Amino acid sequence: RERVLENAKDKVYELFDEFNSKKANEMNALADKIFNIFGQTISADRLSPETVIAAITDDITKKELLAGKENVNTFIKFSYISLIDKKWLDQLEYLDGLREAVHLRSYGSKNPLTEYKIDGFNQFDSMLDEIRDAVVSRLCKVKVRTEDEQPVRQAATVKQMNAQHQEAEEIQAVIVIPAHAFAQGGIPQPLQPFLFVGAVAGNGGRPQHGGDGNGM
Repeated sequence: RERVLENAKDKVYELFDEFNSKKANEMNALADKIFNIFGQTISADRLSPETVIAAITDDITKKELLAGKENVNTFIKFSYISLIDKKWLDQLEYLDGLREAVHLRSYGSKNPLTEYKIDGFNQFDSMLDEIRDAVVSRLCKVKVRTEDEQPVRQAATVKQMNAQHQEAEEIQAVIVIPAHAFAQGGIPQPLQPFLFVGAVAGNGGRPQHGGDGNGM
């Protein structure tokens, strides 16, 4: 959780550096980007790194209160595992294509092996950044629901979110907390196995069931 928050802070400052102008059109574009990444609606005139970070922190804290810290941490672990699995396959595919492409650079008096190493490491660093950003976005956008809430409402929420956000790496998920998981005092207990449902990119919107989170 703390690692994800730190990554979120880094991304927020990166966005404000990217949109360093105070022009109204750029601030509106920044507000749209913050909504697309973090799911936070903040008016352009209130935008500041501190405001955005405070909104993200408050949102994650509320989710921990609703779902329980262990369940949220399990969701984070599952997100990391699923993204690493997909991104690593993409990385291998990229390296296969790169192996052939660098041979053409030898005609420009460049060492193909050196070029392969440089581009491979750069792509690997980009992959790590994409994974960190995607996990932050997933946690910020995930919705917490209790099991006794109407499934129709869950489906409508996912459908609406999918219509608004079509980014390839985005997950629209709902953490489902069974009614029996609440102990006295209303504190959610860890779910075994951890469950969430929602539309995950590339799965055709089928319900997803996470593992027990022990893989990472």
